[in-house]
Amino acid sequence: MTSCLNYYITKDSNSFWLAWNGRFSRRSLAPSNINGYCQDDETAEIFRSSFSYAQFDSYTKVDQVEYCTQSVKHLISVEQCDNFNKYDSLFDVEDIEKGLSALKFNKAGGVDGLTKESISYCHPALLVQSKITVQCDTSAWLCT
Repeated sequence: MTSCLNYYITKDSNSFWLAWNGRFSRRSLAPSNINGYCQDDETAEIFRSSFSYAQFDSYTKVDQVEYCTQSVKHLISVEQCDNFNKYDSLFDVEDIEKGLSALKFNKAGGVDGLTKESISYCHPALLVQSKITVQCDTSAWLCT
């Protein structure tokens, strides 16, 4: 408790709150075990095996990519694909603008060479056209 008082007197707020939480906090920040394992290497192996089961190399395992694609398409009912209006509300121009605002200026462009500056200063019709293009591509992919 004297360390808390010393930090408080010297106005070292970061150290004060670390000492305070260390002294009075009852919650543990780290789990005591994961699936019964406590050691770091055992825990890392659990995560590795779990993620390796859920992931695969899409370049070499084309059959798994096709299986995943067909599974997603199967989950979307035929009635939804017959009615394009259901896909008309997947996202809106405001969603594109919101995503664009989250990007940072002065960053390198992607494979297509587009940067935030290119899109930010373009005519607003480009955002509408982008929405329509992606919307049509999405519905065509899902409904084939």
